Amino acid sequence: MAAKCERCGQSVLPDDVVCWQCGARLTPAPGVALTAPQPAVDETALPPISFATLAYYAAATAVTMLLLVVLMVVLAQRPLLHTDLDAPKLPGWTAVTAPDDQYLLKLPPQWQWALASDFSFAEWQRQPEITDLLAALLLPMGDLTPQLLARAPGDSPLLLLAGAGNSKAFTALFAALQVQPNVADVKRLPHFLGHEQIAYTQTVTANAAPWRCQVRLHFSQQPFYWTAICSPAAEMTTAVTPTRILDSFQPLSP
Repeated sequence: MAAKCERCGQSVLPDDVVCWQCGARLTPAPGVALTAPQPAVDETALPPISFATLAYYAAATAVTMLLLVVLMVVLAQRPLLHTDLDAPKLPGWTAVTAPDDQYLLKLPPQWQWALASDFSFAEWQRQPEITDLLAALLLPMGDLTPQLLARAPGDSPLLLLAGAGNSKAFTALFAALQVQPNVADVKRLPHFLGHEQIAYTQTVTANAAPWRCQVRLHFSQQPFYWTAICSPAAEMTTAVTPTRILDSFQPLSP
């Protein structure tokens, strides 16, 4: 039950110290303990912050800001993948990025590969069939820079070769391919985000045996990029795997 102010008679709460109506100080009700006022803190008595402490926190803040800036720069420089919604879904395949971070290809499970930045790449290039294939592919395309070599597992002779070409224009190369010997089925493929492509087949001699290659040229920028799936002509498969590997080519951009 509420008490009353001794001066004005207004009702007050039992733990009120001052009347809310007239401001008179109230007599404490029995059993109600008043909290003693806390002494003010003398800020001048606090110990000063040392220069070493300030320097430590300033350095920590500067390092944190620097790391954030470096992280943002690195993320901004990473190549971006342009997703093609029509590209086949290849669960379990491995995405392999070219050494110059300009494109990637996907390889089926258990395939082996070597990038130009790998120690084993030169050894792969010295294999007779790969040496001959690169020389034959060079004839219609001009200078080639191999960047990726891969082979199917087991006894399968299926080989993948990929890399960069010179700065020859799309139209000129398309016309030149149509009059090249041992080149057939030259055609343009639908482009993706301005990424024009030429597809053709080429019959070559590698390691004293006839081989057949399915070749794609990709003109997203200069230089153009090329991919080729090759196999002995007598064993060239028409299965979907070579086409899917070639279709998995995805350009990257900074």
